[in-house]
Amino acid sequence: MPDNGEHHRVAPDDYRTNLTALVERLRAKAPQATLIFATTTPMSADLHHYVKDSELEYNRIAREVMTITGVQVNDLWAFAKPRIAEIQEPGNPHFHAKGSKLLAEHIANVIIAALAMRRTGDASIPSDTAR
Repeated sequence: MPDNGEHHRVAPDDYRTNLTALVERLRAKAPQATLIFATTTPMSADLHHYVKDSELEYNRIAREVMTITGVQVNDLWAFAKPRIAEIQEPGNPHFHAKGSKLLAEHIANVIIAALAMRRTGDASIPSDTAR
């Protein structure tokens, strides 16, 4: 059982409100910026302070907010999940060196693709950047 009493640190409704406000603030401060939101990666179910599968609800909320606000989503959860055993430390939310390198390469590729789209004037938002 998680040592946090199975309570979220931030309630889902507050998370939605916070994300919406964050996007609004970023757009106000840097209107020309290319925003990309990265979802939370899979969490190990044996962490003491973790509510099992809670990242799924938060990732769903984030995708909804980013879709409404027109922000590209880099679905790191979908990228990492099929290879989690080979990239994540057991019982640990962190990735070992090979996993961190693989995630970094994926993130860099998503950013490079987004910037290339920006340079060509393609304003569409990729619907799935998980692969």
